[in-house]
Amino acid sequence: MNAAGVGEHMDLPGPVKASEKLEAPEIELETALRKTVNVRVCSTLRLLVTIRGRPQPEVKWSKEGGILSERAQIEVTSSYTVLLIENVNRDDTGKYVLTVENNSGSKSAFINVRVLDSPGAPANLEVKEVKRDSVSLSWETPLIDGGAKILHYIVEKREEARKAFTSVCSCCVRNSCKIDNLQEGSFYYFRVLAVNEFGTGLPAETPDAVKVSEAPPPPGKITLSDVTCNSARISWEKPDHDGGSKIIYYIVEMQAKGDDTWTTCSESKALEATITRLAKGKEFFFRGEQYDFRVIAKNSAELFSAPSETTGPVTVQHDVEPPKITMEDKFRQVVTVKAGELLRIDAAISGCPNPTVIWMKNGRNIGAKGRIEIIATRTHTSLLVKESVRKDSGQYTLTLQNTGGTASKVITCKVLDRPGPPAGPLEVSGLSAEKCSLSWGPPHETGGAEIMHYIVEKCETSRVSWTLLYDNMMATTCKIVKLVKGNEYLFRVRAVNKYGEGETLESEPIRAADPFTIPSAPLDVEVTSASTDAMTVCWKRPSSDGGSRINGYVIEKREKQGVRWTRVNKKPVYDLRVKATGLHEGCEYEFRVFAENSAGLSEPSLPCLLTLAEDPKFLPSPPAKPSIVDSTRSSVTLSWNKPLFDGGAAITGYKVEFKKSEEDEWTVGVHNTDKTEFTVTGLTSGAEYIFIVRSMNKIGISEPSPETDPQNTEMYKAFTLISLLILLLLLRVID
Repeated sequence: MNAAGVGEHMDLPGPVKASEKLEAPEIELETALRKTVNVRVCSTLRLLVTIRGRPQPEVKWSKEGGILSERAQIEVTSSYTVLLIENVNRDDTGKYVLTVENNSGSKSAFINVRVLDSPGAPANLEVKEVKRDSVSLSWETPLIDGGAKILHYIVEKREEARKAFTSVCSCCVRNSCKIDNLQEGSFYYFRVLAVNEFGTGLPAETPDAVKVSEAPPPPGKITLSDVTCNSARISWEKPDHDGGSKIIYYIVEMQAKGDDTWTTCSESKALEATITRLAKGKEFFFRGEQYDFRVIAKNSAELFSAPSETTGPVTVQHDVEPPKITMEDKFRQVVTVKAGELLRIDAAISGCPNPTVIWMKNGRNIGAKGRIEIIATRTHTSLLVKESVRKDSGQYTLTLQNTGGTASKVITCKVLDRPGPPAGPLEVSGLSAEKCSLSWGPPHETGGAEIMHYIVEKCETSRVSWTLLYDNMMATTCKIVKLVKGNEYLFRVRAVNKYGEGETLESEPIRAADPFTIPSAPLDVEVTSASTDAMTVCWKRPSSDGGSRINGYVIEKREKQGVRWTRVNKKPVYDLRVKATGLHEGCEYEFRVFAENSAGLSEPSLPCLLTLAEDPKFLPSPPAKPSIVDSTRSSVTLSWNKPLFDGGAAITGYKVEFKKSEEDEWTVGVHNTDKTEFTVTGLTSGAEYIFIVRSMNKIGISEPSPETDPQNTEMYKAFTLISLLILLLLLRVID
């Protein structure tokens, strides 16, 4: 086409298919992005990268070795993509990877970003060595240096009881530091902070408090004593110091002759230990082998000392002496002591090897703890009970044991004190709404004196104060009166001797109530007879009397149209029936009954059915035996008289029934006819039939009348004619 118009067209050689031109994705990084991108902390990081590709590639930004910050904002167009992170911090330092991908392939590029900030926390802070007054620390360079060289480190300490750290070294240029002049036995926390040109970084802190202590020195001189035929006692001197932590126990080790291995044979918190099972005639022979011994101390910092010097062999002695106990005369009688004073039992002891001392009370072993102290030496033992109390009374047994035998002595001790609680439980019996009885036993611990009397008190659970009931009760039982029904009470009793009032024995809470409940409601209330002004009501006893004998019954009535129930009887009825009088003729009444015992009235029974106040009506009596007055081949005519008794209501009709002589089932001829004669039709010719009649009033249907004689429907008429002929002949003869 030109200015002159449109030229001729030219046809293409073939069909042309429309399709998009494919181009593999490309990433163009600017020169600044090919180097490390430095950005100051709290500023904004913006990475703009040009991209190409057809179709438009998908863009994905990621951070190598970590997760892309939630603050990162990504923008993507057909020609470029932007990663924007505002308010950057040291955690945003790293290598960011850009990946573009389409159907023609994928392309990736990375950009190194360094946030110029103070460094991160030093890595792997460790406590290398702990001594009595110093601690050595080591650490590694922070993983994040903040984009600048680490200049130095700051080392700080903090006592466990304090909250603030204090500087130990403010310019440490190495990755280790020794902290001196620490308080022996104290607990410390330590932390290290790296410093670069941008400031002080995050701290690395020891997770647990470090106790400043070291292993104690070895125990001192070891001494062997009390060597017998099968045992020996080893004692040693305490180490010069405990290394800054308390020594918790000592380990005694032994080594077989000719063996390089040491094994533990005893552990002791004291400065001595007894080794048993020595073989007679040998030098420390256990199971035929010769042994040597040494001692190691351990402190509360779980640090072990070096082993002490060894003992060397010692010849086993052969003498054996059975144990012996010698006591003063006063311990042969009952030992008495006032409460609060020191109870002391002393005894001289002997025996070889040294006997084991065992103290027991009332057959049970007792140890040195609390108020009890036990002293035992080679020649003497004492039992001391400080600030004695009543429960320290009893029989104490001293037993000595060694290889030569056993010896025992029993000492009876009595602590004079106020009595213990009365023997329980405090039983409550005979409980009712107003009174009860209490009983208890004498105290097991009398306090070394006779029980003079008892004090009895009560307390309502809704109150705090106790009320005195008896202050000089000589017996172990008493009666409590004037209780308030329904209130809950506690009772307590305490014994009194010449030393004062003892501990109390308290009862469980009880409620002042009768031990029985109201009975259940009477059953099956019904009216058995009625007249115009009275009705007889009957019922059955309740299923439960509530634990107390039924004292009587209360009956109530209500008219059909009434709302209120009224009493029938003023006084309780003892029989299971009552006659309700003063009724109004023609009114309908219902009745209900209450049972009464010592706890009160029961719930009311279910009301009986409504009953009309009128003279009684009954079923009528049956008619007399019906007579047959006529018969045809298919019918029979019956006649009967009215019944003698109409049941107190007018006869409303009669019901006629019949059946064949050989059958058992009756067929109704008529359901209700008001006449005294009826013809039954539709009978079978030549069959014998029996008939009955029932009378009816408004109450119901009577019993059946006597059955008629069997009647043949064809023969009756013939018999009737013959009877008439005979009658006529007789009349002629008479004439």
